[in-house]
Amino acid sequence: MFGSILGFQIAIFLSILAVRVLARGKLELLCIGWTIFTFVMVYASPLILLQLLVIWGSYGLLSGGGGSGHSSANSDNRPSASVPSAASTAPVLNRVEVQAGRSTKTAQPVTPPAPVEGFIDSLSTGAEHLQRKSEKLLDAVQFKVAIQERVSAVVGTTYPEQAVLNAALKQAAEQDRIDRTYDTPEKRARYDKKLAELTSALEQTKTAPPPRAHSAPPNFSFPPRHPDARVADGVEAGILQAKEKHERFLDDVCSQLRANANLAGHFWRKLDKLDEPAIARGFERYAKSRGGVDPSAVHAQLAFAQTEKKSASPDIVPAPASQHPFRGAIAAALAENRRLQVSPLSPFKQEAEQIRAICEMQGIASLYHFTRVENLPSIFQHGLLPVKALQANRIAFRWNDEHRIDGHEDAICVSVSHPNERLFYRWRMTNPAQRWVVLSLDPAILWKNEVAFCAHNAADSRISKQDRIKLGSATAFAGLFVNSDARPTRAEQGLAPCDPTDVQAEILVFENIPASAITGAVFSDAASLARWQSVVGNRNAIVHPDRTGLFGLRSVARKIRGN
Repeated sequence: MFGSILGFQIAIFLSILAVRVLARGKLELLCIGWTIFTFVMVYASPLILLQLLVIWGSYGLLSGGGGSGHSSANSDNRPSASVPSAASTAPVLNRVEVQAGRSTKTAQPVTPPAPVEGFIDSLSTGAEHLQRKSEKLLDAVQFKVAIQERVSAVVGTTYPEQAVLNAALKQAAEQDRIDRTYDTPEKRARYDKKLAELTSALEQTKTAPPPRAHSAPPNFSFPPRHPDARVADGVEAGILQAKEKHERFLDDVCSQLRANANLAGHFWRKLDKLDEPAIARGFERYAKSRGGVDPSAVHAQLAFAQTEKKSASPDIVPAPASQHPFRGAIAAALAENRRLQVSPLSPFKQEAEQIRAICEMQGIASLYHFTRVENLPSIFQHGLLPVKALQANRIAFRWNDEHRIDGHEDAICVSVSHPNERLFYRWRMTNPAQRWVVLSLDPAILWKNEVAFCAHNAADSRISKQDRIKLGSATAFAGLFVNSDARPTRAEQGLAPCDPTDVQAEILVFENIPASAITGAVFSDAASLARWQSVVGNRNAIVHPDRTGLFGLRSVARKIRGN
C-alpha cells in the first residue's frame, strides 16, 4: 500500500518535471489539473494533503520562482551568477582590514543556504499559489451554483407540462397505429369487441384513484434580482435559454399534429382525459398562435365524418373516417370539381398538403412511366430527366415519342395507377421487337415537384388551352377523379378510387425525378427481367406478360382484381 502511494507521488513529480522541461508554459495548468484530480478522486484527507504538498511543492521547486536568489539554476540550466560554483566547497572568507591602531578585524565565514531551506521556501510559494487558485476556483463554483439553483427552479416548472403532453402524444400515436392497422369495418369490429371485453374485465377490479392536485403551466418569470450582477445576468440568460428549449419542444408537438390529422384528433381527446385543464388551455393557446390544429375544429370535423352515412360522391371511395377526419369536405370538393374549402387551421391549408390528402384518400400507391429498356442504365444513373435536360447535358437516350405533340419537351410524362394504355399499345405495336419497361414511382412526386395535372391527354385541346399554374393546383388534381359528360360514369367503368376517370389522363413533371423515387420495374418477359435485373438492383422487379397487368387494358385488370 505504502509503495503504491509513494510510486504515485513519484509519478506526479516526474510528470511535472517533464512538463517543466518540454513545455514550461503548461506547468501551472498541469498542477491545477492534478489538484482537481486529487479533490475528485482521493477521499482520505491525509492523502489529499500529501498529494497537494507534492504537486505544489514540485511546482515551487521547479518553476524557478521559489525565493530571492535561492534557485540553483536559471532558465537555461546554467549556474546562476549569485550562487557559488560547485568547486567552491570550502567556506568563503571575506577579510575586511580595519586599521584601528594595530588591530585587524576578520569577518565571519558566510555559508550558502541549505537545500532544505530552499525546498521550504519553494513549498511556501507553491502553497500561496494554490491558495490563490483555490479561492478563484471556489468563487467560480459558487457563482455557477447560485445561477443553477435559480434556473433549475424555473426549469422544474416545465416538467409537468412536458410529461402531460408526451403522455397524450404517446396515447394518441397508439390510437393512430390502431386505426391504420384495423382499417376495414370487419377488422375494426373485431378489435372493438375485444377491447370492450378487456375494458369490462378491468372495470371490475378498478379502484378509484386518489384525489390529486392539478399541475400548473410553466412559469418563466425572472426571480428577484440577485445582488451580484454576474449572478443576476446569468440567471436571466439561463431562464431565456430554458424558455427557448421548451418552445422547441412545443413546436415539435405542433408539427406532429399538423402532419397527421388523425393523430391530432386523438391527441386532443387524450389531453382532455388526462384532466390537466391549465396545461391543456395553455398548450391550446400556444398551438393556435403557431398555426397548430384547433381542437374545436378537429372535433367538429371528426364528428361530421363519423356521422356521415355515405360519401358525398358515390363514385369516390374515401378512406375510413378514423383515418381522415377531413374526408367529407374533400370528397365533396372532388365530386363538384371545385377548390377545396378547408379550415385555415387544418393540416390541408397549403396546396401541397391538399394534393397529398387527395392522394391518400384515393389510395394512390404508385405512378407509372414507361420507356424503352435500353434507357434503364441512364435512368438509374441520372434519374428521369425531361428531353430538354437530356439534350442539354448530352446524355444519350432513345426517344419514346419523337414528335411530342403536346409540346412539353421540358416535362416527364407519368400516369396514375395504370399506364396510358392506348398510347402504350400503339407504340408497342409499331415495333413489336422493341422491349419496354414500366417504372413504378413514388407518389410523393405529386406534392414535392412542380407538376401539371391533366385530366385528359396533355395534347388534348381541353388541356393545352389551360393555364399551366392552374393545372398544378389541387383542384386540377381533384378533376382527374370526377365524372365526365363525354365518358361513362366511374361506376359504370368499374374504376378503383385510385384510377383517373380518363385512362389517358397524365401528369407532367417539370423537374428531374431522382432514381431514388423509382420503386420498381415491370417487364413484359422473363428474358428482359434477367437481362436488366442488375441495373434495377434490389428494387421490386416483376413480369407482366404482354396484354396483361400493366401491359394490358386497365378495365381488364380491374375486373380481374374485382373477382
